[in-house]
Amino acid sequence: MSLDFFARFNENASRTPDRIALQYLDGAHRETFTYEQVRRRAAAIGLRLAAEGLHPGDHAGILIETHPLWGLAFLGAQSAGAVIVPLDPLHDPETLASLIAHSECKWMLVSERLLAKLEQAEALLPSPLPRVVLRREEEVREDGLLPLVARSPDDELMILYTSGTTGAPKGAILTGRNVYQNVAAGISMVGPTSEEHFLNVLPLNHVLA
Repeated sequence: MSLDFFARFNENASRTPDRIALQYLDGAHRETFTYEQVRRRAAAIGLRLAAEGLHPGDHAGILIETHPLWGLAFLGAQSAGAVIVPLDPLHDPETLASLIAHSECKWMLVSERLLAKLEQAEALLPSPLPRVVLRREEEVREDGLLPLVARSPDDELMILYTSGTTGAPKGAILTGRNVYQNVAAGISMVGPTSEEHFLNVLPLNHVLA
């Protein structure tokens, strides 16, 4: 299987733009995102980051609850060339501030719901970071091809921190190859079809989500 994630994603979005790619269930409430909607939202996030000054290789933290918005932020930041730092919304402000500083984040992508928590953490830092505040329902006015910035599978893709259960959280640097080889291995083992749905019950900042 090719490790060119965006080539495969664009192929699916082009072939079946109206097929549901992501769903979010909360009791009787359901939100759906088609492949075309995911592509457009992710592209808009990447374009916004680039327009506001993010450079390829900049570290960008993601502080978003478990919702498809997290995936849109991940794809958009990845497309713009950022090194992504997933942050656990359950951490207290002190731990968040420590991880943001240790990972040398230059940008933050944060949901509207967690903005107050980020501001509490930033109060403990020398100065607040440039941020992009994302809303669950947002009109997309810009569009572009994914990815916006070409990158090698061996470029750094994310800095993933442990939960800190037995000590201070520790960061591990993962390349695109690390991440997508795991994805490819899982797909080859399961052999899913286009008619199947996968249920995720993990927080999206978790390594296996």
